[in-house]
Amino acid sequence: MSGEPIMGGPAVLLAVALATLLVPASGAPIRRQGSRNKLLLVTFDGFRWNYDQDVHTPNLDAMALDGVKARYMTPAFVTLTSPCHFTLVTGKYIEHHGVVHNMFYNTSSKVKLPYHATLGVQRWWDNGSLPIWITAQRQGLKTGSFLYPGGNVTYQGEAVTLSRKEGILHNYKDEMEWRANIDTVMTWFTDEGLDLVTLYFGEPDSTGHKYGPESQQRKDMVRQVDRTVGYLRESIRKSSLEGSLNLIIVSDHGMSTVNKNASDLVELHKIANFTFKDIEFELLDYGPNGMLLPKEGKLEKVYEVLKDAHPRLHVYKKELFPKSFHYASHPRVTPLLMYSDLGYVIHGRLNVQFNNGEHGFDNNIMDMKTIFRAVGPSFKRGLEVEPFESIHVYELMCRLLGIVPEANDGLLSTLLPTLQEAGDGVLSTSSAPRLTTTSSELSHGGATICGHGGGGVSGACSGSCRRPDGGRAIGPNPQMLGPQPPPPMGGEEALPGAPSPKSTCLQPGAISIRADQVLHPGHQEVRLPETKGDQVQKCGGRLGPPRPKQRPSGTEAGSGRLAASQLPPASGQNNGFLPGKRSSEEARLTPETKRDSTVDRQVRRGKAPPSSPRGTRPRSPDPRALPAAPTHPDQARRTPARGAKLVPP
Repeated sequence: MSGEPIMGGPAVLLAVALATLLVPASGAPIRRQGSRNKLLLVTFDGFRWNYDQDVHTPNLDAMALDGVKARYMTPAFVTLTSPCHFTLVTGKYIEHHGVVHNMFYNTSSKVKLPYHATLGVQRWWDNGSLPIWITAQRQGLKTGSFLYPGGNVTYQGEAVTLSRKEGILHNYKDEMEWRANIDTVMTWFTDEGLDLVTLYFGEPDSTGHKYGPESQQRKDMVRQVDRTVGYLRESIRKSSLEGSLNLIIVSDHGMSTVNKNASDLVELHKIANFTFKDIEFELLDYGPNGMLLPKEGKLEKVYEVLKDAHPRLHVYKKELFPKSFHYASHPRVTPLLMYSDLGYVIHGRLNVQFNNGEHGFDNNIMDMKTIFRAVGPSFKRGLEVEPFESIHVYELMCRLLGIVPEANDGLLSTLLPTLQEAGDGVLSTSSAPRLTTTSSELSHGGATICGHGGGGVSGACSGSCRRPDGGRAIGPNPQMLGPQPPPPMGGEEALPGAPSPKSTCLQPGAISIRADQVLHPGHQEVRLPETKGDQVQKCGGRLGPPRPKQRPSGTEAGSGRLAASQLPPASGQNNGFLPGKRSSEEARLTPETKRDSTVDRQVRRGKAPPSSPRGTRPRSPDPRALPAAPTHPDQARRTPARGAKLVPP
C-alpha cells in the first residue's frame, strides 16, 4: 500500500457535497457575481417615430448621442396598446401570444370588457406565453412592473416580484406623478434589489387621440416626455446606477389623423344588403379594426356582402387574412375580420367614434412606426441603426439580463450589433461575427454595408430580402398602404440591391448599420466607393451630409420646425383620459373627474422564486426643470362601452 492517507467515508461524502454545491445547476445560466447589469424598459404610449422632429427634445437627442437610436421601429399588427406591449415582453407576434385586442371578449357569453378591466383579467394574458418577468424570475432574478400592461396578473401561478397597477381614475398626464413613479422605480432597484423593471407612461397617446397628432397639445406633451427622460437619466445618476443600469425607451405604436368629415366614411350600418341580424357577435367601434362572428350558416352571405362594399374597408375570412400581419391564426380571432385605410375608422351600428387621432392601422404605414432609444454600459455610443421589428427587443433584453429566452419570433442577431462586444460580464465576442470599422476608414468616406457573398444566401442583400434563417423580411413593403418611408438619410441615392449609406451622429469607431442585415451567415463586408462631399466631422459629426429633423406627416408644407417663440400658446386644459383604450362611445359619454389617489396606488408583491432550470429554448444647458403644475388635472372615468356586459371575469 502507498503511504498516502486514505480519506474516510464521511470525508469523501463532504468533498462530494462541496463539489456539488460549487458546480452550477444543469441548465442554469452561468453568471459572474457583481458584473450583471440591471435593465429598465420604459414605454411612452403612442409616441410616433417622428414626434421629436417638430419639437425641441434635448434629452432624447442627448440619449441618442450617448447610446443607440433606431431610425424607427415597426410594431406588431394589430397596432393597439396591450397587444403591442405584450409583444415587447414576449418577442412574439400577436397571433402567437394571443393578446389580440385591448378588450377582453368572449364570443359565447357575449361579454366584452373595456381596457382597464381587461388589465386585470388573468386568463386574457396567461394563455401559454411567458413574459420576460417570469422567465427572469425562474432563472434567479427579481423583476418589477410599474403600470405596464400585463404586469399585474399571474402567469402559471407566478406573480411579478413587485408590481403596481393603475387605478380606474388614473390621470395619465400628471407630470409630478411621473417623477414620483420614477423615484419609486429607482428605490426598487437600489433598495429592493430588482434586476428588471418595466415602466409605462400613458402619453402622448391620450393627447394624440383627443387633439390629433399634429396638434399643439401633442407637441406640448412631447416636451413633457422629453423633460421626463431628462429627469429619469438624472435620477439614474443620483442613484449611482449609471454604470450598472441599461435603459431602453420604446413605444407601442404611432398615431394618425382621423378623417372625421370625409365624404366616404366607413359605416357598416349604411352598407346595402348588410344587416346585424346576421351577426352573432361583433367587436366594432374601436378605431380601424373590427371582428364579426356571423350566425350559423350566414358566413358566406355576410362575407360576400362586405368584401367589396367600400373602397376604404378590407374584409377577410380568417384563413385569407394576409399572413404578413402574423395576426389571424390565433383561436381568439373571429371568422371575419376587417381593417380600414389610414385615416378612416369603422363605424358599426351607429357613428360613435369622435377621436381626432387613432392607431390600429396597418403596421407598414409610416404613421404607425414608433421609437427605440437605448443607453447604458452595455450599449455602443452614437450609433443609429436602420429600422427593425419590435419582436426583436425581447431577445435583446434577455441578452442584457443574461437569461435564456423562451421560444419567440425574434432574432438576437438583429440588435446584437448595438451592444458593446465585452465588458458587462454577460456579452462576449465569440457568439457572432464582429462588424468592425475604424475611424480612419470613416474619415475617408468609406462605409460598411452588408454585401452578398457566398454561403448559400439567397437574394440580394437589401431591406426587402429574406433572411437566410427564414425569418420575415424587414424593409420596404410593395403593398404598403400609406406613405412610403422617407428617402435615405443625408440625401443619398439608394443603391440597387444594397442599403444606402447612412448619415448618423457617430462617436469614434462607431458605424451606422442596418441592424436587420448585419451578421448574416454568408455575407461579407464591402466598401462603398468614396462619395464626393462625404466627410466625418469631429465631436458629433455625421457621415455624409447632415440630416435635419424631419417633419411628421400632415404638417404644412414648408413650415419646418417652429421655434419655441413661434409656437402658439398651450390651451391650459388637461384632458388626461385615454379614449384609445376604450370605445369612442365611452370617451364621449364619460364625465371628467378628479384623480382618486386612494385607488391609484395599488401595489402587489410576489415572492421571488428560487433559481430554476433554464427556459424552453436555448439560443445562441439643463432642460429638465419641471414647469408649473397643471391647473386642471382632470381625468375622464373609464366606463363600460355601450352594450358591454360588466361581469366578474
